[in-house]
Amino acid sequence: MDRKTQAGHTAWMQRDDVLIRLQRSVGLASSDGLGTVRRAIFWALLGWGPVAAWAVLTGRVHAPDGESLLAHFGVTARLLLAVPIMVVAEAVLAGSVIRLGRESAASGVLHADPVRLREVVDGLCRLRDRVHPWAVAAGIALGWLLGWHETVAAQASHALAWAGEDGRSGFGVRWYLWVALPIFLSFVATWLWRVVLLGIALYQLAHSGLRLVPTHPDRAGGLGFATSLMVGFGVTAFGLSAVIAAGWAHDVTWHGVRVDALRADMAAAVGLLTAIFVAPLAVLLGPMSRAKRRARLDYGALVARHGDAVHRRWIEGAAVDDPLLDAPEIGSAADAATLYEAVGRMRLVPLGLPALLSVLVPAALPMLAVLAIEVPIGQMLRTLAKALV
Repeated sequence: MDRKTQAGHTAWMQRDDVLIRLQRSVGLASSDGLGTVRRAIFWALLGWGPVAAWAVLTGRVHAPDGESLLAHFGVTARLLLAVPIMVVAEAVLAGSVIRLGRESAASGVLHADPVRLREVVDGLCRLRDRVHPWAVAAGIALGWLLGWHETVAAQASHALAWAGEDGRSGFGVRWYLWVALPIFLSFVATWLWRVVLLGIALYQLAHSGLRLVPTHPDRAGGLGFATSLMVGFGVTAFGLSAVIAAGWAHDVTWHGVRVDALRADMAAAVGLLTAIFVAPLAVLLGPMSRAKRRARLDYGALVARHGDAVHRRWIEGAAVDDPLLDAPEIGSAADAATLYEAVGRMRLVPLGLPALLSVLVPAALPMLAVLAIEVPIGQMLRTLAKALV
């Protein structure tokens, strides 16, 4: 792989889409960087600041009945936690993509024609930079906002109870509905688009020339390095899970909802978030399963031939002139059988336990905070320890 192809391969998913170009045009990000800290602070304060200022001026910061801005934890979680976390996750993902490009080039797994690989990378960059996906996402978000505002909000939705009966049409609510929520939804849409883009990228790369090694010790045919992308997705999963958990924490704290009644919902939320962010790796199921199936036959025949030659030489005492017996890369019969066992251990997707936990654990942590409202952390840890032992 030449330097130009490798550079493009490492950059195909880095931020150069419509949103980052707009932010660069107003100075939120530098011409060659992401401006992570600057953008995280700006977007968090832009969404949260005016709402908080309005709540202070109208006395809606605290309320004894829990129907105040700070008591509705979900509002704070969306704007002051999830939004900056999703901005930071972009930098984490960008670093993972760069490492992925270097490791894929060094691993030898990619054996596509350089011209074909260059075409794939260029196509991915064009897809990343198109306006159409963002127009669709903006339309969906706007439709959701219009429908939610006209129906649920108009019927005194509890989601806006922090504004008070007289504040439903005030500045704070309008800012939250038409500025803060769109900011949050835009970042969510951005990350969902990245999930789709990664799936498309892995699919196209998988069908452009992969030389999988079924006996590779990473149990992923040499594709184990692809799981490094899960770290960035795990950071985003934490932010989104925090928003969901914050809403439940409000209900448990102020409205008498029992944590036990939420356990199934919590498990479903964690499972769904995990499934969404690991889903792109599923496109490798076909190539990896075919490679494993072929390897079972090929290595099975190899081991059978090796074992038959060993049997005839050492059991039957026959003169066997088979170069397979003297092949140093195979060694003894036990080593030959180990190759076949390694093929059997190959996964069908490059998702081991560490990669799965890098998404699952961040998604589950906010839910543990909700559980801790009724069940002390110490007791939960003792219960988990007993279950493990």
